[in-house]
Amino acid sequence: IALQNVEAGRLAIRASMAAANGDIMLNAILGMKKSGVRAANLGGAPVTGGEWALRELACARAFNFELSADLADSLARMEQAVQSLMGVRQCKLLIFDDQTGLYNCLSDLTGPSAKMRELPILSQGTLQALLGTEHPVLQSHLASENGMIGLVAVAGKTNGAALTPKDQALLDLMAPYLAAKMARFLQMRQAQSVPYIQGVVLELAGRLVMAVDRDSIISILLETFVKRLGFDVCQYVGFNAETGIGEVLYDIRKPAGNPESARVQSYSHAGQEGKRRVIREFSNLVGLLSSIARNRFYLHLNGKKLGDRSL
Repeated sequence: IALQNVEAGRLAIRASMAAANGDIMLNAILGMKKSGVRAANLGGAPVTGGEWALRELACARAFNFELSADLADSLARMEQAVQSLMGVRQCKLLIFDDQTGLYNCLSDLTGPSAKMRELPILSQGTLQALLGTEHPVLQSHLASENGMIGLVAVAGKTNGAALTPKDQALLDLMAPYLAAKMARFLQMRQAQSVPYIQGVVLELAGRLVMAVDRDSIISILLETFVKRLGFDVCQYVGFNAETGIGEVLYDIRKPAGNPESARVQSYSHAGQEGKRRVIREFSNLVGLLSSIARNRFYLHLNGKKLGDRSL
């Protein structure tokens, strides 16, 4: 069963990555792929390239929201976005466990003590039981550049109509946008778990004990933020009290596909002044970052003074 699920996941990854790269996948089973102006007949009126472009735009807009610290609320918002786009009553989100090869029902996480149901095999019967319906269930795998994330399953049109191949095409079109939001949700869930935080702190403390200079200390901190806490970019900015100008002395960015390969770039030593990014209005930096925080995954460590003394 585990091997079957892994193989299905591999096929879904290739399909979802094709959609993310600009090819609109209409129906994996029928083997059809949308390209620009060609029209496809999915058991009804032909669908033009312009119509699919508008549907993809609707998918992008539907998932253009920030996840809140309340994970149950964030989960509900993702499910509501799927239900609204698809026009269905039932929706369940599942995550894939690559160690066991099983799917777990993420939608069961309604509270801190809630446990997820496991699905040993994916079939119409098991998905119908999961969604509590006798209607046919549509599903689409969710994947990112880092691997398999999970699956979305829907059933029961709100207008009472039967699900069609066109609905499957829309679900596949929406999958990359939902996958990106699911990846961020799982990252936040992991970061909020107490055992995980304790593990990060212990690991960080162990590495800092071995640090021998300021470069090592700052590099270890920034690497922890990117590799263990999921941030995309981290910088250490030095402040010159005489000029009022800030300089980016350390920088780390998460590369696509392999976060573990992230490395800190240091510009703190003599002779590297020309490589440093300059922040001329450093006193306005906190206000600027606070505005960015409204639509970016963001953390600010505050202090009485800006610059080196902030930490």
